[in-house]
Amino acid sequence: MRAALMVAGVMLALTAFAEPAKKLEDMSDAEKVVKFTAFLEAHPFDPNAAAVQVWLLDWEDKSKDVVDVVCPGVVTPLMAKKTPNASQLMRQYIFGSAASQLIDPTRKGQLLTNQVAGVHSMILAYRSMIAAHPADRIPFIDDLSQKDEQGQLEETLKPIIKPCSSGGKD
Repeated sequence: MRAALMVAGVMLALTAFAEPAKKLEDMSDAEKVVKFTAFLEAHPFDPNAAAVQVWLLDWEDKSKDVVDVVCPGVVTPLMAKKTPNASQLMRQYIFGSAASQLIDPTRKGQLLTNQVAGVHSMILAYRSMIAAHPADRIPFIDDLSQKDEQGQLEETLKPIIKPCSSGGKD
C-alpha cells in the first residue's frame, strides 16, 4: 500500500515534467530517472521530493545500467556537522551521475565525466535550495558553483576525484 501511494505521489509530482505526448506511466525507467533528476534539481523542497528520491534510490539499487562512484573528496565536505541539506545533496550527486549515463550510455564507467555530471546536478539542486533558503549556504558547494559558472568544474574536480580513479575509464 505504501509503495502504491509513493508511486502515485511521484506520478502526480512529475505530471508537469512529462511530455504532453508521453504519460509518465508510459515512460521507461531510464526516462523517469532523467525526468525525476531534473525535477529534483529544480524542486528539491517539493512535497513529493522525498517520494521521488525513494523511487530513484530503489531504482539505483537494482540497476545494472549505470556505474556510480561516490568519491570521498566530493561528499566528505558535506558530512560536517550541521551542513544544511547534506543528505539531499549527496543523493542528487548520485542521481545526476546516473542520469548522465542514461542519456548517453557510452558514459557508463567514465569516472570524470560522471563525477562532473553528478556534481553539476548537485549544484543545480543547491542553487534551487539557496533560492528558497539563502541562509543555508555551504562554502564548498558555493566554490564548486562558481567554478561551474566559469566553465572550470571539470578541471576543479580532477584532483578531488583522483583518489577514486582506479576503477574509472577517464
